[in-house]
Amino acid sequence: MVQTVLEIVVEGATGLESVHLIQGLLPYPVVSIRDSDGNFYYDSENKKAVDLNGGSNPVWRVLFEFNIDIVEAQQKQLHLIVRLESHRIVPCCPDKYVGEVRVPIEELVKDFGDADEKKSTTRPVLNKKGKARGSLTFTYKFGRTLDHPPAALPQPADGNPVAQIPQPANGNPVAQIPQRYNDGHPIVKAAVGGVTSGLVTSLSNLIRDSL
Repeated sequence: MVQTVLEIVVEGATGLESVHLIQGLLPYPVVSIRDSDGNFYYDSENKKAVDLNGGSNPVWRVLFEFNIDIVEAQQKQLHLIVRLESHRIVPCCPDKYVGEVRVPIEELVKDFGDADEKKSTTRPVLNKKGKARGSLTFTYKFGRTLDHPPAALPQPADGNPVAQIPQPANGNPVAQIPQRYNDGHPIVKAAVGGVTSGLVTSLSNLIRDSL
């Protein structure tokens, strides 16, 4: 499986809707990649620090990275989701949802094309009712490719590696003679020695008889 590094830099937002009654907006981005059923891909949600001073116009300039399979992301119609939450100063209360931006990965791939440099885009921030309440700007880049090595060959329980038989061009396996049966074995040496001795004796007798 080949994966590509998707770099996302959430620059900031403008004109966000206030969701609090007694405190100011303390927004932060939460970035993920999901399918239409809400399942996470490649990583869980990634959160970044709160902008304590930006209010409705926060500036973050924070980097998020995902190692994604572009083919899979397109086939499964995955989306990049940037959700904005606002931190509550009361510890017992959960943070409040501000809105989110959803962009199909396929659209990002198409718009990026063969570019080498990062691209910038600004999208509307939609609240729970689907209405635009401000805008979000982020840059993105499809960077280096990660080639995953093939899985290791299965090994037996006793720890001895599985024997690999080399194959010739015609596809017929080559017989491998174990070392203990080659000419280093004492029995083989004796047999070879006996044959050699017999040949030398016969040759000597033949030469002697021909003289």
